[in-house]
Amino acid sequence: NRWWSGAIVKAIGVVAVLALAFLFFSGGDESSNLSTTFATVRGGLKINVLQGGTIKALESQRVRSEVKGWPKIIFIVEEGYRVTAEDVANGKVLVELDRADLEQRQIDVELSYHADLSELTEAQMELESQVLNNDSVIKQAELRRKFARLDFEKYMGVEAGDEILEELDLEAIILSGQASGSYSAAAEQTEEEPAEIEEVSSGWSGSSLTRMVMEARIEVEPSPEKTPTEVPGEPADFEVDMLMARIPEVDFQQYAKPEKLGDGAARQKLREFDDRLAVAERKYKLDKTKLAGTRRLFDGHFITPNELETEEMKVANSLLATQSAKTARSLFIRYEFPKEAEKLLSDYEESLRNLVRQRKQVQAWLASRESSVKRAQKHSAVREKQLKEANWQLERTILRAEREGLVVYGGEDNEEWGADQIKEGAAVRQWQTILTIPDMHTMTVLVKIHESDISSIKTGQKATIVVEAYPHRPLTGVVYKVAVLANSQDRAMNPDLKVYDVTVRIDTTYEWVLPGMTAQTEIQVNAFSDVLYIPIQAIQSKGTERFCYVANGGRTPERRVIETGEFNDMFIVVTSGLKEGERVHLRAPANENADIKESDAEQNKEKADPVLAEIPRPPTAVGMAAQSD
Repeated sequence: NRWWSGAIVKAIGVVAVLALAFLFFSGGDESSNLSTTFATVRGGLKINVLQGGTIKALESQRVRSEVKGWPKIIFIVEEGYRVTAEDVANGKVLVELDRADLEQRQIDVELSYHADLSELTEAQMELESQVLNNDSVIKQAELRRKFARLDFEKYMGVEAGDEILEELDLEAIILSGQASGSYSAAAEQTEEEPAEIEEVSSGWSGSSLTRMVMEARIEVEPSPEKTPTEVPGEPADFEVDMLMARIPEVDFQQYAKPEKLGDGAARQKLREFDDRLAVAERKYKLDKTKLAGTRRLFDGHFITPNELETEEMKVANSLLATQSAKTARSLFIRYEFPKEAEKLLSDYEESLRNLVRQRKQVQAWLASRESSVKRAQKHSAVREKQLKEANWQLERTILRAEREGLVVYGGEDNEEWGADQIKEGAAVRQWQTILTIPDMHTMTVLVKIHESDISSIKTGQKATIVVEAYPHRPLTGVVYKVAVLANSQDRAMNPDLKVYDVTVRIDTTYEWVLPGMTAQTEIQVNAFSDVLYIPIQAIQSKGTERFCYVANGGRTPERRVIETGEFNDMFIVVTSGLKEGERVHLRAPANENADIKESDAEQNKEKADPVLAEIPRPPTAVGMAAQSD
């Protein structure tokens, strides 16, 4: 709107210039078609770019809504309020947003945070308790292994027990995880299927356990004569047969000797059988000797038959006792001794496997507790972050003064298209600008320069500024910033219109210069002291040729090709083709209009030419006295 208003002002200026030219420079008697003429002038000429713009602060504080969602404004300071240093020091409230929903969310998040914190504390305590429990479980398993070994050594004797255990090397195999696949599979299922494991374990005998241990120690080489079809994960049938055939069993009967058993309980038991047998044998010998003497006495008729029969019965009983002692000793050596030895060995072997199971079990328990702690820590961290966010959002519902300046509703560049008007009760989205507090110490004018003029605008060029509200108090300034790219908003509204934002800084601070005021800015691009110039509208073009019509004493105007230089909104410098005082027509004669119209199509095709792009536009409202010295 400001750009169009500036264009309207320029159009009015064109009309004024034409009227002045017609009144003071017309030669009605010299032209049959009453064309307005202008006498070529030599003198000083200023090359200026005049454009309307809007006053704004060079630096501004934007007070934005940082609250998620669409909170409503329940309080806002009146627009135009001047924030003072005292307001900044006291933290004056500029905007207050509705916080009811945020307070409820903050309460919900805080409750969840404390619940997660309690869960974390509980998980940490359970982890500490699990660590202590694991120590107890491992110690119990270690004691069970120790006692099982002591029981085996106690029964077999230290030397025999160590010899057997060293040969089997159970601890190295089982504790290093090289036990048979059946046990490994069962151990891996300990956590989820404890009942099944217990059933499998209870079904193992000492002999089968020994076979499993030995199986892990024997490397089987398949027969070259037979190549079975192997199933992944399962041994071939012939390999199982070979393993079972080559696995030796512990022959405990070979240890059933006092010299091999040492001082173990088995030796004591064997010694009891030996002593019982020896006593029975001695008694049998004595009874036999006594029976022989009794027979001689009976033959001499010194004793009765009953007494002889009694002695014979004693011998028979002694013989039975001797045979019974021999049988008991034989049964002990053949059955009871290996059975008890293998049972104790199995108990020791199972204690080793139990130790492995317990180690894995405590690791699983510990991993589960640690996982619970980590999960609770993550939940607690998320809740803590949400709580901080909720508290931060609550704090952002109160927006306080942070710098001095004048309060302006919304953004200075009207970037909040489609947003509600800033007022109490209006809903604002996150990051929407609610207030702008410009720094009144340094003010600027934002003008939009057409692409045909932007190449001549440079930073540091001087400018004259006239505020429409105070036309009699002109200001001075300099070009502070020139945009590199065309304004995207103007380009979106009119793709054919390309204008560039130019910021002109006002030299001095004035209290009456306020943001949003409209001002005309004239940027001084160049200045000539002695040049020949004519009005822009006198120039005609056809293709790359520029010409004008020179008055010819009442006859048909002369069409004359000229060369031009720089120009402003009204006049253009003529470098050759004209002389001072020659009068030129401000518009083409009637009989030449057709030719000019025919050249329009050709001119449009050649607009991209850098030379043709400099063809001046219609003049704007600038007085002739202001354009020339």
